[in-house]
Amino acid sequence: MKQKLGLGFFVILSVLGVMGVFFLSTDTASLAQVADRINIDYLLLCIFVVPVVDWLIAGFRMWLFTRVVCPGISYIACVKNCVVGSFVGAATPSQAGGGIAQIYMLVKEGTKTGQAISILFMTFLSTLVFYALMSSSLWGLNTLGYLPDMGMNTPFALAAAMFVGLALVGILITANPQHAQHILGRFVAWAQTKKRAAIWATRLSTHLNDGWKTLNVLIRKHKLRFLLSVLTTIILFANKYLAAYLAIRALGLQGSLFELIIIQIFLHIMLYFFPTPGGSGAAEVGTAIMMQSLVPSALLPAYTLLWRTAIMYLSVLVGGLILVHYIRRKVSPDQ
Repeated sequence: MKQKLGLGFFVILSVLGVMGVFFLSTDTASLAQVADRINIDYLLLCIFVVPVVDWLIAGFRMWLFTRVVCPGISYIACVKNCVVGSFVGAATPSQAGGGIAQIYMLVKEGTKTGQAISILFMTFLSTLVFYALMSSSLWGLNTLGYLPDMGMNTPFALAAAMFVGLALVGILITANPQHAQHILGRFVAWAQTKKRAAIWATRLSTHLNDGWKTLNVLIRKHKLRFLLSVLTTIILFANKYLAAYLAIRALGLQGSLFELIIIQIFLHIMLYFFPTPGGSGAAEVGTAIMMQSLVPSALLPAYTLLWRTAIMYLSVLVGGLILVHYIRRKVSPDQ
């Protein structure tokens, strides 16, 4: 029920966002005018190849860890998992539900809940390391004057501080899991003394024990997999950032790939913490505002629809269909 409500908000806010883009646009091009400009090769690359490659790379990143934890889980299952994560992320504030959906899918495929949590922790840490490196690098380059002057120095500095801090916390947990386990263990023990939380805390304790065991194995014996995961994350986001360039070329326009990537990095960082489901509303209006200097006003709505289809809309559609299939499967999860 909550997912349906969240998905409803996603759709409503996305529609309102697109309407906002039309408001920003002057003399919007007609459908026939847009069709005359379309480059079909770039169009297909944008709205089909980018999201499919995104699913395949994200699935590979997850498979790097599931291959160790639960060899029975196939690469294709990991790909489906990531697509479902995109769908549920679009139906929950700040995309917070995406990770929960991925844990559910991993459990469906045969892992224990604690193992699934550890797998998601490692992929999430890879993302944090990427954002920490990227935001810090861009902040430094912008401070030195190597980037176009777009007034982004303060946002880059804040993003760098935030992501570096979060990444360091994650790395400290992996470097000394026993200490983190002790802290969480004390919290669980305290929760077990409370009547209303006792059952929940006991279950959580079991899941955390499985999770710590899995994390210890991944850290001690498979450090190279984590490094490969970070490299995979770089490729994953490079593919996402390419969508804007392909959308522009699909509309018969020219643009600086470097400038477009800088804008995309900034936009993705801002949307990462935006509270609406899937960044809906803010993503549509935000990209239109930031792309006004590169895309003619009349084509802003068409560009926005192409870009969001590549980044989000197609994943939401396909992920929803996959999730419905999984829910209907009569397989009891191993908890």
